Amino acid sequence: MTPDMQSTDTIAAIATPPGSGAISVVRMSGPQATAVLQACTGKVTQARRATLAHVRDARGQVIDEVVVTYFAGPASYTGEDVVEFSCHGGR
Repeated sequence: MTPDMQSTDTIAAIATPPGSGAISVVRMSGPQATAVLQACTGKVTQARRATLAHVRDARGQVIDEVVVTYFAGPASYTGEDVVEFSCHGGR
């Protein structure tokens, strides 16, 4: 952990390799992961179940149809709540 990062931080990163592709994966881990999931899709999905959802912008407009998977901590690979978005686009 870097000196300026706290264990209470929620982080997100692109999990797919650079290049072109049809799907990109964005993973998010930390205590606010489910709050961000709720804000982006309007729901919190069942743990360990891939679910179709719409990601909306701040105005409520749908910006993408994604598959989202929620992994509840501590039974996740980080030990924290993890949300994985499989989105359209490869960059």
